[in-house]
Amino acid sequence: AAIYLARRVSRSQRAFAEETLARNIVKRWEWQDPAPKNLHEAFLIHTIRSKETQKSAERSLEIYLESVREALADGLITRNEVHRLEALRDQLQIKQADHDKVMSALDEEERALLNDPSRQISAEKRLQLENYAHALEHYLESALRPGASAASIDEALVAKLRTDYRVTPQEHNTVLEDILGGARGIGARLSEAVAVVERAAHTVVALEQAPSPAHDFLKDILERRRQRAVDTLAKSLIIKNEQRGELISGLKSNNPAERARVIGNLKQSIVPMLADRLLLAQRQACERENNLVTLSDKLAERTRSIDPYERALALYLTGQIGTAQESSIAHFESDSHEVVRDTFSKIKSKFMSAVSINTKAISLSTVEKMIALRSTPLFSRLEPESLDRLARACSDNAFAPGAELCHDGENGDEVFILVEGSVEIVKGDGVERRLLATEKAGGFIGELAVLDPGPRSATVLAGEHGVHALRLNGAAFRNVLNHDPEIAAEVMRTLAQRLRQKNG
Repeated sequence: AAIYLARRVSRSQRAFAEETLARNIVKRWEWQDPAPKNLHEAFLIHTIRSKETQKSAERSLEIYLESVREALADGLITRNEVHRLEALRDQLQIKQADHDKVMSALDEEERALLNDPSRQISAEKRLQLENYAHALEHYLESALRPGASAASIDEALVAKLRTDYRVTPQEHNTVLEDILGGARGIGARLSEAVAVVERAAHTVVALEQAPSPAHDFLKDILERRRQRAVDTLAKSLIIKNEQRGELISGLKSNNPAERARVIGNLKQSIVPMLADRLLLAQRQACERENNLVTLSDKLAERTRSIDPYERALALYLTGQIGTAQESSIAHFESDSHEVVRDTFSKIKSKFMSAVSINTKAISLSTVEKMIALRSTPLFSRLEPESLDRLARACSDNAFAPGAELCHDGENGDEVFILVEGSVEIVKGDGVERRLLATEKAGGFIGELAVLDPGPRSATVLAGEHGVHALRLNGAAFRNVLNHDPEIAAEVMRTLAQRLRQKNG
């Protein structure tokens, strides 16, 4: 006892929390070499290797994305036949959520190309046209530089290029259209990126006027889409680094005049035809958004997004504010993504039961669970795909005032995320019962029994108004900890805080 006391006094509360987590890591050591005896060293090795594993997984995802993109471009498969790559997914250990993310990314960058019948040509012809496009684009960059006139284009040289690459006049016109911003080329993709920036910026401003967990979640999704669009523009345009920095900063601004200015400045550096197209796309998107006067109008437009989580959140919010009409949202019943279909099903059930759309129900939809999880600081940084996976591992329960969520001494392998209400954490029974702490909505409890399986260290009771909580399976919780060092650090901080409360 004296030895234990001496060790306990000399250790900081943070060190104690870290050591507890490290013991759990050692018990489940997943690397080939034996776990170090020093717990601190074991924790550091596990954290570093987890980050390396995450980088490896990201590289596998990049390889898979390139494989799908190439297969679609070569006409080997259509978008609806991507499931044939299941063997490749298994080999690369690509999860269904990651596959959905890849398909969303392809939707973003090649929206107009995925199902284009003209893409169904041989790989040899595809390579031939790509090489011709590179050669022609290289020439046009010099011939159509700012200040050069159209007369500077040497038609004889262009004709020679066509002959050298065995390209027909019709194929030449298609390639030229793609290069200079045709309906299916880089101009269309960059114009769509500009439109994404505008739609996101206008909706974000509207959402900020009425903060809420659901509004914040949709705002985060829109900001992620805007960032991807900005990255696409910054990487695709051949401009100087200082102008690229100005472009990125300007497009991130919520001021439409600033966004228009930085896009207008591109005319000094890129082909004027493309610069004009991008500026026109910005103006048209801005005008459309300005015509959507209310937040309800903007949300209705966002339900048409190619991003499934943006669609689902916009649909959910439309239902929450009571502007959803059953006839106008019926097509979501056959949506391509499960989370959207689930959201529609929840709204439809309220229509059918003739219950007010604002009436709270105990059973939460997947998107409602995602909102609740994201409202917890522990999971606030997770991407929508990860929140979706966690939400599906959760069940939601309502507890009456004074009801037990878990009991001191019983074995447990689940974490509780508090959605609404509060709980009391107590020790002892009857007159000897004492209050250790309270936890409000947004908090989580039970993580210690999941990290270090064993009897519960306290009893948790629903507060005076009851509590609505999500039960998260212990295996799913541990999986998140093992793959996200930031969340593991957040758990340690929470454990340290509770130790301070207990000792204080």
